[in-house]
Amino acid sequence: MARITDENKMKVVKQTLLDIIVRDGSSNASIAKMAKEAGVSAGYLYRHYDSKESLLQALYLEKFDLIHSILLKSIQSNPTLEGFLNHFFAEIVELTKVNENEVLFLLKMMTDYSIKLTSDMKGQLSQAVKTFKETYSKELDSNINAEQIFTQTLGSILLFINMRKRAVFTSSYISKQDIQTYTKMILKALQ
Repeated sequence: MARITDENKMKVVKQTLLDIIVRDGSSNASIAKMAKEAGVSAGYLYRHYDSKESLLQALYLEKFDLIHSILLKSIQSNPTLEGFLNHFFAEIVELTKVNENEVLFLLKMMTDYSIKLTSDMKGQLSQAVKTFKETYSKELDSNINAEQIFTQTLGSILLFINMRKRAVFTSSYISKQDIQTYTKMILKALQ
């Protein structure tokens, strides 16, 4: 008889992994460490994932999908580039209020070369940037490319959130005014 997955237990495992990755980095995350901190056995984790890498990849894909859906909804609901940027940045910042490490995990994974983007993920990114360019073509610098769009929209807000978490210049929460100022700055970079 197949074992039933305890969804609450898996949520704890995933949150623990997020916390470990943000705190210690992926090279310092092991199945044993995750299991201990999550209060489950290593065997429980191995029943669901064959390795640390497969668990990391699954969690990365889950967070990637979340950000991707926010990106597409922001494009669909905002006819102007400024409206998109303001909405997208506000949504990402809102995620940090619920779980800061969710967003910071994504940043860590984006800069961890041991974690690979699947061909599906690359395809989704390409399609999202294509949709972005088509939607805002009249407002974008015609020479801007997909990498520049990606780094200016998603990459820069993740780095901004990271700077605040680390209290590099200030430790205050990101306010609506911060988002508006940031939106204007990125808008200039894209136009």
